[in-house]
Amino acid sequence: MDRKRAEIYAEKLDTFLTNFFHDFRGKEKILATEVGLTMPQFFVMMMIDAKGSRKMSELAELLSLNFGTATGIVDRLVRDGYLKRQRDEKDRRVVRVYLTDKGKSVIVKVQEKRRERLVSLLEKINDEDFEDLFAICQRISPAIVAGLRNHGED
Repeated sequence: MDRKRAEIYAEKLDTFLTNFFHDFRGKEKILATEVGLTMPQFFVMMMIDAKGSRKMSELAELLSLNFGTATGIVDRLVRDGYLKRQRDEKDRRVVRVYLTDKGKSVIVKVQEKRRERLVSLLEKINDEDFEDLFAICQRISPAIVAGLRNHGED
């Protein structure tokens, strides 16, 4: 694709994605508040759930937060029983953060609600349109992901 056409598509895609994710994020916020969490708390818990545990430095980096802010969020989640801290067995200087059973339960509840919301949205789309969209996404995803990874290297 030539540069001029890419610029036109970039503007269209940027507008679409901004609106789409703004609407989607609003629904995520509702899910988080329904279970008594703020969005930053929800994201911390999702990041931990994705890997099983995280170092504090990882959480801060993944969420683009300074270490102190990430620590404050984790402190409140530990206080409320959603997370626990534990020293790394291989390197005692490292503290890892894990979900408690209560935290896991909340994640399951939110994932169930998210899945149900997606099902209700997809029921409004015909099979052929979804299959076309999904096939296109799968086709272009590797190029987009590679481009995002290499973006800082330009």
